[in-house]
Amino acid sequence: MMLCKTNPKHNYEDDNWIYQLKFDGIRANWKEGELYNRRGKCISFLFPEIIEEMENLGVDMFFDGEIVVPYHDFNDGIAKRIHLKNEKDIEERSKMLPAQFVAFDVLEFNGGDIRFKPLKERLSFLSKISAGDCFAVAECFGDGLTLLANTKEVGGEGIVAKHLNSSYSDCRSNHWIKIKNWNEMDIVAVKYDTNPKGITIETAEGIRCAVNGKQHEVVKEKIDACGKALVEIQYLEKTKLGKPRFPSYNKLKGGL
Repeated sequence: MMLCKTNPKHNYEDDNWIYQLKFDGIRANWKEGELYNRRGKCISFLFPEIIEEMENLGVDMFFDGEIVVPYHDFNDGIAKRIHLKNEKDIEERSKMLPAQFVAFDVLEFNGGDIRFKPLKERLSFLSKISAGDCFAVAECFGDGLTLLANTKEVGGEGIVAKHLNSSYSDCRSNHWIKIKNWNEMDIVAVKYDTNPKGITIETAEGIRCAVNGKQHEVVKEKIDACGKALVEIQYLEKTKLGKPRFPSYNKLKGGL
């Protein structure tokens, strides 16, 4: 699969880029009537509603996309679908939380490999397909800054910038840029665990965050000397329990 790199300094004035929403689901491919996850494992049995609808499309395409539960975040939606094993549970959950495959790229068309074609040509194949309840085509936007602002306003995860002249390659590429909406907060770390990459700090409330590389040394020294450290982290959103989701370290702050 082609994967994104991160570039917070992306040039939005370059007209050679288009923008799509960053979906809060699981990455998947559709090929020859089956769904496969990022590791290449067949997961068709988990999503019978998607399989039924996509079989009725009557198209011979190899799609790259994302499986989501519309109007639900990851934990309240797709996370409640991906670990089921019992056929009855899968069937019931498919009705309670119906999933949708959102296609954002085409790798093969009618048996022919089109990975080498520029993205703008591959997207033209997607535009010919009709969407349904369990299948959709990702919308493309020209104004990345406005799209990013709109996603932040509604609590969305962010956007993905894609270069219109890029071919598809199975690697992490500078032609796909992930731009997330981050929130910031201060936490007081009172202890840490060491690991090969650095340390994982923890607050009295159980909020944990990795601090990797050389930057972990000053945080560790602060906790060792004072018993605590005031740290700024960034995160996507808060869980129902009030803990930050996907926290990452920003910097050590003074004041303690």
